[in-house]
Amino acid sequence: NILVVGRGVKRMVKSEHSGWAAKKGTSDYSKAWSSSRKEWRFFRSSGFKVEYFKDETNSRAQAAFDLRQVDELSPGRLNDPSSPLLGVFIGVNRHAFTVEFPSQEDYDAWLGIWVNGVKASAVSQEFARFVSEEMAQSLQTAGPAQPMPQRQSSFTSRPRPSCSKNHTFASMSQLSEDLQSQRNSSSFMTPMPDLPELQVASHKASALADPDTTAADQVLALTQAADLAMERPLRAELAMESEGAEGAMAAAEAGDWLAAQKAPAEMAERMAAEKAETENIAAQAEANAAADETILAAGISKLAMDLVDGALVKGTQLAVVALGSETIVDDAAMQAAARVNNGNRGWQRCVKCLMRA
Repeated sequence: NILVVGRGVKRMVKSEHSGWAAKKGTSDYSKAWSSSRKEWRFFRSSGFKVEYFKDETNSRAQAAFDLRQVDELSPGRLNDPSSPLLGVFIGVNRHAFTVEFPSQEDYDAWLGIWVNGVKASAVSQEFARFVSEEMAQSLQTAGPAQPMPQRQSSFTSRPRPSCSKNHTFASMSQLSEDLQSQRNSSSFMTPMPDLPELQVASHKASALADPDTTAADQVLALTQAADLAMERPLRAELAMESEGAEGAMAAAEAGDWLAAQKAPAEMAERMAAEKAETENIAAQAEANAAADETILAAGISKLAMDLVDGALVKGTQLAVVALGSETIVDDAAMQAAARVNNGNRGWQRCVKCLMRA
């Protein structure tokens, strides 16, 4: 079957498609498209199921969702005026993101499937030209028959501002006012229950993408991001693609949220252990240095005493020889004087010896 979709563009009526698309960086979710970094991801759509991967050969999807669970599908520029012409805004449960397709052909191919898999109330009027009964039937045939279970994952754990599906350029100012009103509302500011510590909701989480980031920096970034998430629950996908956080990302995607919640604590525990080990090594080194200083001081003291003792003995001998054994003098006084005189010389020689050493 051949389906003519809007403006005479011909498309095969099939509910499968795959290809690359640019996606706003996870940690830049709150930034305008024009000022955010972009991540290229490989998208795969089969029936109602949509997945995206880091590359074509990656067997593990970073995220997946069911078209029947989409609650908003609209041109990206309606939510972000800086969004590109071929940008599409997708809202799934409490998650939202924008993608840009590389060509008009890709744009038409993806929307030709997605528009017919998403409930009509969630589709922008600007996408009306993609509505096709044949494609809708093809999707029903491809299935799956039941929507994917809504597991606790990056697509279900973070709220987003819900925008009207059918905004036009004339109502952009109203859209801005709506969003501001939602940000100021008490319901918008109330944290969602069961917020995990690893919730990434600020640019601080971008540090996780750097392979050189230390465990300490990662824990700091996660803590700061979690604090911000409690204040402003505009939450993006988990920025857990770095080596130190892959376990948390995998656990979250697998629905094992308990394991994902433990990840920051385990990282902090590991950091504390490393810190304790470092402090222990430093303390041992300090103790060794103190012991070395004690040994050195004892050696110096012994050397000095040996020099003084030698000088005193030699001084006494010289005094006795010079005075003569028959000289009637106060031997005790002479010996004391000799000891004092030569003792001083001995100390002087000791100091000079130490200075040369």
